[in-house]
Amino acid sequence: MGLATPERIRTLQRKLYVKAKGEPEFRFYLLYDKVWRADILEHAYRLCRANGGAAGVDGVTFEDIEAAEGGLEGWLHTMAEELREERCRPQAVRRVMIPKPDGGERPLGIPVEETDAEGRKTLRGGNGSKVGTPQGGVISPLLANLYIHRLLKAWKKFDLESKLRARIINYADDLVIVCRGGAEDALSWLKWITERLGLSLNEAKTCVRDAGRESFDFLGYTFGPMVYQRTGWAYLGVAPSKKRVKRFKQSLRSVLHAGNHAPLDEVIKQVNRKLRGWGEYFSIGTLAPTYRNVDRYTESLLRKFLVRRHKVPGRGTRQFSNRYLYEGLGLVRLQDRRRVSRSQALT
Repeated sequence: MGLATPERIRTLQRKLYVKAKGEPEFRFYLLYDKVWRADILEHAYRLCRANGGAAGVDGVTFEDIEAAEGGLEGWLHTMAEELREERCRPQAVRRVMIPKPDGGERPLGIPVEETDAEGRKTLRGGNGSKVGTPQGGVISPLLANLYIHRLLKAWKKFDLESKLRARIINYADDLVIVCRGGAEDALSWLKWITERLGLSLNEAKTCVRDAGRESFDFLGYTFGPMVYQRTGWAYLGVAPSKKRVKRFKQSLRSVLHAGNHAPLDEVIKQVNRKLRGWGEYFSIGTLAPTYRNVDRYTESLLRKFLVRRHKVPGRGTRQFSNRYLYEGLGLVRLQDRRRVSRSQALT
């Protein structure tokens, strides 16, 4: 459940946003005093607690803070004083390896230490490192946007969008350059600029694609040539990527498994929350085949879950029909969402 931002903090955010948008060249020099403001520190603490944050390398938990002498109020006061007097220093990075969908691992670090197989502790991304920021660090998205902003300014400065007929589309540090020609030149320019910013491209993920003949994935979507199933006509389109569909099915299995003994209405709420969220993000392009695929998978998975829970013989298609799943239990159907959006567009 999300934690509402207090109105006083929201007002500050709005003022900063309006000022930055209205005067792009303006520079904010007096913001540090907002960092130790009591209401901002308390809200930051509440956000971390609501998100179920784990203890850092010092092992101190939320419960430890609140049970200590002075409690939360005393801890926040001490933190504010250390920040105001510039005595606060970040600790080492605590690093964990997160499984990736392709079978590899992604190093996730919150300025935080890393313990090797022999029990030795080393620092990564903390005081012992002079380069980079750990993936998962709270400041990583900000730094990514700062560097991408410099990249976009350089692209504009050299008038590359006009000269190369190449436009950059980005989200944080993920980007695609859409070209009408000269893709190799655009890639060369991209490498040249990033090198001068002290950055390097991820060669494993960097490639050139002929979008008229080859597809590519960006932000969970697949872009490229597709075929209209009813007529067999080819067209250029966009649809949820197969990797994202596979990952979403895995997330459904994390709820509809034999060990989940929560009340059925709570289980349905969990599944519906996932379906609605996924459908909100994947809401453009060619959706009917994917929605149909996910709906059928959800029906089958939920039916198996009910068969196990109620110890019903067979597949349960009669006892737990689709009508029962959708009308009786209130399961969300993605295909219905698509029909509603189409009818709204027509009206």
